[in-house]
Amino acid sequence: MFKKTACKITQRLCEKGIISESDFDLYEYGFNMGITVLLNLISTIVIGVIVGKVFESIAFLVFYIPLRSYVGGYHASTPRRCYFIFI
Repeated sequence: MFKKTACKITQRLCEKGIISESDFDLYEYGFNMGITVLLNLISTIVIGVIVGKVFESIAFLVFYIPLRSYVGGYHASTPRRCYFIFI
């Protein structure tokens, strides 16, 4: 979903010599996943603010994130579908 943004960030880091070309794919994947997770967290908190349930939204994230790490879950065919199902 954010592959272009992750690619641009990784390219800039390569150009500045911060990371090596051989690690490009690893960093690109990491930035892509980081951006996706950050978007999910922000979206959940924004929805909590809209409906007046900020504490409940944060509590949901505190319990849901570790649980999902161990349980697995539904894998949508595209990252965009995964995002909308999460929301």
